[in-house]
Amino acid sequence: MKSAKKQGKPFPRKASLFAEIFSAVLALAIALSAFNSCVDKNIPVIKEEETADEEFEPGKTVSLGYYIRDSLNPFYAASLLNTGLTPLVYDSLYSLDEKYMPVPVIAASYILSEGKLKVTLLSDVLFSDGTQLTSDDVAYSFNTAKNSNRYADTLSGFLSAEKESGFELVFNLAKHDSYAVNLLTFPIVKYGTGEEADDIPVGSGPYRLFDDDDGKRFSVNPYNREKKGEIGEVRLYPISVPQDTVYGIENGFVDAAADDLSGGKFTFPGVNHVKYPQNNLVFIAFNSSVIAFSDSRVRRAISYCVNRREIASAAFLSFAKEAYTPFNPAWEIYAEANMFNDISAFTDANMEKTEFSVNYLKGAELLEAAGFASVAKSGARTGTLGYMEYTMLINDDNQFKLAAARSIAESLEKVNIKIEIKALPWNDYVKAVNDENFDMCLEEIKLNPNMNFSVLIPTDSASPFHIKPQKEITDSYRDFLNGMITIDTFIIDFFEHMPFIPIVFRDGALYYSGNITPGGKTMPPDYLSALHNWNVK
Repeated sequence: MKSAKKQGKPFPRKASLFAEIFSAVLALAIALSAFNSCVDKNIPVIKEEETADEEFEPGKTVSLGYYIRDSLNPFYAASLLNTGLTPLVYDSLYSLDEKYMPVPVIAASYILSEGKLKVTLLSDVLFSDGTQLTSDDVAYSFNTAKNSNRYADTLSGFLSAEKESGFELVFNLAKHDSYAVNLLTFPIVKYGTGEEADDIPVGSGPYRLFDDDDGKRFSVNPYNREKKGEIGEVRLYPISVPQDTVYGIENGFVDAAADDLSGGKFTFPGVNHVKYPQNNLVFIAFNSSVIAFSDSRVRRAISYCVNRREIASAAFLSFAKEAYTPFNPAWEIYAEANMFNDISAFTDANMEKTEFSVNYLKGAELLEAAGFASVAKSGARTGTLGYMEYTMLINDDNQFKLAAARSIAESLEKVNIKIEIKALPWNDYVKAVNDENFDMCLEEIKLNPNMNFSVLIPTDSASPFHIKPQKEITDSYRDFLNGMITIDTFIIDFFEHMPFIPIVFRDGALYYSGNITPGGKTMPPDYLSALHNWNVK
């Protein structure tokens, strides 16, 4: 790979030469008269970019794609291509590690109290133009993010952000959230620079965006605090059809590309790839109007008979992790609950070790206890509540879901529950779900980093998936969110009521060329978070 060239003109650059000279003179005057005051937002801390550039020699170059019909403004970007570039240019208050735990980036500390999350910033963070980052910038970034389509849902639990001092601010919460700090991953930009979709806000991340005769590229930000890794430049290759990005790898135009696999298939098995974590839960939702499903014993029985290991490895081609609860199994808080260190906590001693998530005997016992003690000539279990013959609704364009539905149907056949898979085109599928024209459906939802799944156990509103849990489980979940009970206690309550059935948490795929070897751990949800550890030929 070729080494980076001399940095060109930053993009966009609106200041005139006169403005730069005036700014420098003004900086000197203020420094002489009030050197103990806070840094003015319009005064570069380091006035000569050339001096700063010489302190860090750019290293090797990689190429990434960007979608030309989408914005590079992090608050307006919508495509996976462009949203993935955000952490290369913009720092956040916190990022997440591989266990979904908060890691400070430009934050020094936080204090969570009743309804408030106070954050203290590092005082030595500079933007890529050399100006200092303060709480004014964070408050501005929060408001811009909260009003954007991209971050509106993630930040919906926050009411406002209020500046307390130059490096302190308080986020006001709508409700208590013990893990609210996990949501402070929105990009921090310089005050006033992110208003329009065509704007490229100023950030403090590892790189800054340039646009000149050589095209768009990210070059090393000389003011970034860490300056880590050997990649000194990221060339941006224009992509007109996002789905074609992997072809750019095969043709040598792009070195890496991500696929969140939301299309329901793995298209490029022959291309070098690694998995990257996502917080996407695949689950079974029940139509509560089906009388049998109003009995928690029936829902629990079905859960015992689902072979999650087979679904994760075969149906999702190992791009998934088994899920027994709505909590991501990678989440440290969940892992520390230690509920599954003893397998008997979930099954009994009669299960086979190769199918530790499956217990057909336990499932059959629960079905008989619920009144389904007979088997009709059709082979379907029957009882006072009718025949156990149901439809499972899926969208027909998702091969992963189709394979998972078949696995579930085969497993339930072993306890005499008959499942007919009903695969519909997407629009028809959505209409059928909205009209509650299904018995069971296989759904997916992307959970926020605070692991809140209130949309699936609604405590004060209707669920878009028409899940209507019993009051006991909604009360238990509310108590958990309010910190009144532990995660262990809630999980026990969840197993008892099983309002829906978690199946897997789905991963994505990061493809890469022979020019690079990915290194380090990819942190959710940023598939490029380990770029500084890539080895480049």
